[in-house]
Amino acid sequence: MIELFIVVLLSVFSLLVLIKNDKKLDHLLLLLVSIGFTYHFLEHIDDKGVQTELYLIGFLVFHYLISRIPFMKSKWWAEGLLLISVFIFLLAKDPITFNNFSVQLNSTPVIILLCITVLFEPLKAWKMQFWRKMPFYVDAQSTRLFFNLISVGLLAYIGTFLASAFGLLIIGVILTAYSFYKEHRVGNNAVSFFLLALLPLYVVQVPSEGIHLELGKTMVGVLLGGFIAAFMTSVESVVKRRTLNLIVSYVLSAFLLSILLLLVTQKSDFGGLDAVLGAVLGIVLFLAKSEKLTLGLTLLTLLVSIIVGVTPLTVNEEEEALTSLEIVGTSANNKKAVEDPFMLKGEPLEKLTGKYSILDTTVRLNFQLGPKGGITKGAFRKFSGTIHIGEDISNSKIS
Repeated sequence: MIELFIVVLLSVFSLLVLIKNDKKLDHLLLLLVSIGFTYHFLEHIDDKGVQTELYLIGFLVFHYLISRIPFMKSKWWAEGLLLISVFIFLLAKDPITFNNFSVQLNSTPVIILLCITVLFEPLKAWKMQFWRKMPFYVDAQSTRLFFNLISVGLLAYIGTFLASAFGLLIIGVILTAYSFYKEHRVGNNAVSFFLLALLPLYVVQVPSEGIHLELGKTMVGVLLGGFIAAFMTSVESVVKRRTLNLIVSYVLSAFLLSILLLLVTQKSDFGGLDAVLGAVLGIVLFLAKSEKLTLGLTLLTLLVSIIVGVTPLTVNEEEEALTSLEIVGTSANNKKAVEDPFMLKGEPLEKLTGKYSILDTTVRLNFQLGPKGGITKGAFRKFSGTIHIGEDISNSKIS
């Protein structure tokens, strides 16, 4: 409940800053959202490590404060200070575990990723200058779009290769710190990586079939995400009744995303979490051409608010049982009570012989039917029976 309150508060604050259109608040908003998202991400992984959270948030706050000094925004100060400061992570020793992948902030792959991310933006700027001399150069806007898409894709590949999903968060944090010193389009790249970090985070944490781009509902999600980003961009540029138009477009976007998420309760191939995560991809693609940082932050906080607030409504009792099934049985001859059959691994067969009753009050039989994209899940809530384990496994039976 506290987490939902925080993300909704950040979402409303983002909308207010977007309405106010005060550039002086952009970096403060970026700091608050990046801290909130870092906390949100680390709260949903298997083992976050207290040091990891403190170092990442401290890193963001430090660079925000330092970047307020005017001369720190001059050329090469940002890159030099960022490169030096990433080595503070060598002191962080807590392991981070996510989806059976363990990594540490002070590990060599992570330090390499940090350094690559810091140097990537100036390298991209140099490449863009070189590109302008090519005969196929068109204009600055097309070149920026091309290099933004390439850089986001390449950095995402390097980040996930070196540090799995945690790498996406690290890149987002570094680019956020970098954007405190530089222009807004760097900040939107940071927002893109925070959005991309949502994909592995929620595919793992919420019952889902994964993200399949060949499915109609996922493609609808991608197009809806692009539409919402383009729609709010056009509304944001309108001067007449700007405040009312932005509020209406925000509410409409929240409504469309919620409907897409809730449609899974009617039929699984109509919508669901994977469809909304498809919307993440649509927004990321649009942000590659956008320099409006506040709009990107508003879209990020809106998506997280919808996912955190609405997703629990789509998980029915049977699906929840699939991930939290407990089997309890008692032996008819009172030899022992079996609380978790998986704990019996390695026990000699002779210790388990006997007749066991399946209690209809504590056991649930779940099933899953249908093709990919159209899965139907359910459960038999009450059934009973007996399990007889003989000294010879061939004489054992279930009835």
